[in-house]
Amino acid sequence: MWRSMAAVVSVMLVVGLAATLAGCGTDVTGTYLAASDDPEFETAELVVNDDNTFELSAEIVGTEETVTFTGSWSLDGDVVTLEAEGLNETETGTVVENEGTRLVFDEVTWVKQ
Repeated sequence: MWRSMAAVVSVMLVVGLAATLAGCGTDVTGTYLAASDDPEFETAELVVNDDNTFELSAEIVGTEETVTFTGSWSLDGDVVTLEAEGLNETETGTVVENEGTRLVFDEVTWVKQ
């Protein structure tokens, strides 16, 4: 009897722990602006959607033309990967969550709005 009850309690604890850990994930979805002194990023905006897609848009310097890239993103721990459609381009960065959420890549840091 005690073994059966102990087994049930153990299963309940494991299920509860799994549910708690699943709810603790980092939420990177939202709109980000570039934090960069580079004029190319001055008007850049990155929108990370909850369906694992993203859209990056920016005005081309010296013109009024806007360029837009779309693609998919994934998150593994604190590593975020953006894969642009049709460009064979993948960028990997780190999620930093002190004083707001930031996505830090080699060339630019994106700040969640």
